[in-house]
Amino acid sequence: MMETGPQSNKPIEANKEKEVNLDDVYLFGRALRKIIETSGKNNTQIGQELGISPASISKWLNADAFPGEDKIKKLAEICCIDYDELNHIFMLSKKAYDAEKRFRKNPKIKTLKKKFWED
Repeated sequence: MMETGPQSNKPIEANKEKEVNLDDVYLFGRALRKIIETSGKNNTQIGQELGISPASISKWLNADAFPGEDKIKKLAEICCIDYDELNHIFMLSKKAYDAEKRFRKNPKIKTLKKKFWED
């Protein structure tokens, strides 16, 4: 038998998304740092080959921004690594980043945070 919500007769569906580990936000940046070190190149060289600034690479490393799919493919090519593996790491980080963003924008969470952590 399916459960129903408290004020409606609509069924409550289980959360279909896998749980997100917010620590994964930095997973792509850590992997990218290792990839760059292993390649023997620096941020400037990688940036030039990707057609972007070293500042953009720095943003990726710090999870302040994320690359597009075209840049991930090019990065995998430049550094001779498996695209699917790099993309998987990217997707985990991006999903965690998006979840953290939703978490921070939720007014109920902000109220709870203010109530319990800022006392």
